Amino acid sequence: MPPLLRCHRCQRYGHHQNNCKATYPICGICSKRHDTAICLTKYKADEPTTAKCPQCRQSHHSWNKRCTERLKREYARRNQTPSNSNAAGSQINKPAQQQPGPRIADINCHDANTLSIQITLLNTTLTIHNIYRPPASVLDANLLFAAAETQDTIISGDFNAHHPFLKSPSLTNSTGDHLHSLLEEFPGVKLLNNVDIPTHIAGGRLDLTFVSQNLRHGSTWDLHPILTSDYYGTVSSFRLEKLPDPPPPPRRWNPDFANWELFEQHMTTWAERYSVGPPEDSDNILLSLNNQLNEAAASSMPKKKSFVERS
Repeated sequence: MPPLLRCHRCQRYGHHQNNCKATYPICGICSKRHDTAICLTKYKADEPTTAKCPQCRQSHHSWNKRCTERLKREYARRNQTPSNSNAAGSQINKPAQQQPGPRIADINCHDANTLSIQITLLNTTLTIHNIYRPPASVLDANLLFAAAETQDTIISGDFNAHHPFLKSPSLTNSTGDHLHSLLEEFPGVKLLNNVDIPTHIAGGRLDLTFVSQNLRHGSTWDLHPILTSDYYGTVSSFRLEKLPDPPPPPRRWNPDFANWELFEQHMTTWAERYSVGPPEDSDNILLSLNNQLNEAAASSMPKKKSFVERS
């Protein structure tokens, strides 16, 4: 996949500087209204310059690879245009195809394995990323955390991370440092684990769950009461917006033109002949009553127009 196209004149994404229509240039170093070359000259002359990204307003230049705005755009682009790599490592872009089921494009986290799905509820789209980082591999979760700040996201899995903020019994490793810095850089993403509870028999907190701030309220995390091996199973619960009750089915019969005398006759005959069973047989009683109501309606009132057309 080719790199993001960013204009070197106005610093915005999506067009080349030769096609820039901005009224004035924006410095990619300090965000002021002048060419970036002015601050670059100062930097080369060891003169003081102030770093301020024109995209995310943080203290770095516009081409910084960890810019949150850049990471968000990278994430969105990867999900819109899936790509495959050939054996030589070059990128082969394929047109986006609608895949069956909730799978979406997995996010490249360097050496870590990812599996991503998206669940759409009534007013909520929930993105879930499952991570496994083998102990000797490198994790880069910048894209995941950047996306989790803008949409409801769950990032969960075996990170094999060690760090004091996790109360790990082992020495800090690079993955622990990486996750710690991401939580500081992306305050809209929270760790759901109770770090007082280990997830491994050796005492480590290797299985972690990170969630968007919107999902943190009302959520719970705990160990599974049964599932265990050398790792303890974990359970995360989330309180999402309650879905409304499904609408009632359309009325099959038209009671405005019913022959109620005939309807009553059918129901009376059934009631006189029906033998009520024991209380534990209530399901069969309700089923029999429902069937008789439909039979009585069929003989005493016409169907609604929509049902006539269907049949």
